[in-house]
Amino acid sequence: MESGTIQLSQLSKAKNPLLPEYTDPNAHGDIAGWTRSALSRSLIYSSAIESMAEELQCYWFIDVVASYIPKITKLMTATDSNMFFIDLFVKRDESAKFRVHDGGRNGNNEETLITQKIPFTDCTKTIRAYLCFENANWKLFLPSEY
Repeated sequence: MESGTIQLSQLSKAKNPLLPEYTDPNAHGDIAGWTRSALSRSLIYSSAIESMAEELQCYWFIDVVASYIPKITKLMTATDSNMFFIDLFVKRDESAKFRVHDGGRNGNNEETLITQKIPFTDCTKTIRAYLCFENANWKLFLPSEY
């Protein structure tokens, strides 16, 4: 495992364990609709992402993803991949770590591509999401919608 790679199991054993992961209460595998981000016109997010943002009062999570779209677009070219994985590890001390990684494609360990420390959040759940480039749009959705 690379030194920059963080596994959920590692974080849960730390002094400051993670809050539980968000699970979509309406998980059914289908995406009901898409909303376009105001910050990045190439980012659209699913209705489940919108419901999660409303429930957890974390619309800022979508904005953080949108702010990295230019960098992720460059990574798409460099890595020859159109699929990325987004984690927001929320700790009990109300801090968090935002991470974009490659999901361990090709049987390798997950490679962290982007990280951002968030000193304070009132978000009450750890979040996992997928980001996929398709038909000229970046699509952000929950694992339950895949």
